[in-house]
Amino acid sequence: MEMRALCKKTHLKSRRNCIANQTSLPTQIMQKAERSMNKKTGIQLNHSEYRWDTADSAASFVLRYICTLRKFIHQGLQHQDFASLILNDLVQQLVNTGYQNTTYRHLRDYLIFSIKEHSTNRLKESMQTLSKEEAIKWINEDLKPTSTRWLQCWRDSLLERAWRSLERLEHNEPQTPLYSVFHAFSVKPSASLSMLNVELATTVGLRLTEHQIGDLLSEAKITFAQLIVDEISETISNSSRENILQEVQTLGLHRALENLHFSGH
Repeated sequence: MEMRALCKKTHLKSRRNCIANQTSLPTQIMQKAERSMNKKTGIQLNHSEYRWDTADSAASFVLRYICTLRKFIHQGLQHQDFASLILNDLVQQLVNTGYQNTTYRHLRDYLIFSIKEHSTNRLKESMQTLSKEEAIKWINEDLKPTSTRWLQCWRDSLLERAWRSLERLEHNEPQTPLYSVFHAFSVKPSASLSMLNVELATTVGLRLTEHQIGDLLSEAKITFAQLIVDEISETISNSSRENILQEVQTLGLHRALENLHFSGH
């Protein structure tokens, strides 16, 4: 499969037809959403038992992040074809040998070292279309676990996956428009409930009361935070409470988890 085919861009402002065509939501359906929200008391730190280093298919797991990795490499080398070659090499190695009993504690560490290895190998083979000086500078400065650009790239990748998951939840349960409400809030975080009401009615055709919007927004914040925590727990080898919260701090995701209760070990 062409690597480009794996990178179909998902736009956060997209709306599902089942939401865009709605003019109202029945009161009884919204009451169901409110009851569901009341059951959620906090974030489960041990919610997901899936781990990157124990996945059945290492290649399939890494393909989750292929679009973000492509963008990161392309920005560093300013060459789309080389980005494709490097990622093809990385995925092919995973298909052939898996993680090779890696001792890395974070998937992001494994990936950045793999990108460095395959980038170095590819650049040795052909430098005529690249600036050798700039390529070496990128390898030395950005292809390391503590690189600011790499940590930003990984943070954005987890956030993008959380957004996509939230959108899928709404697609599966259109009567609970968490994605639409939370997206409207994220675009205008200082907007009042009445302003969000107008925004939702205008942009996606949702007719809700301010009370309903407030309840859905509360549930959306908890759900989005849970999705982020699940993403983190699946990309670290030891998903203890301390390790998850440390990763939250390292990636600068603490704002998404502010004022929320955590449970689990």
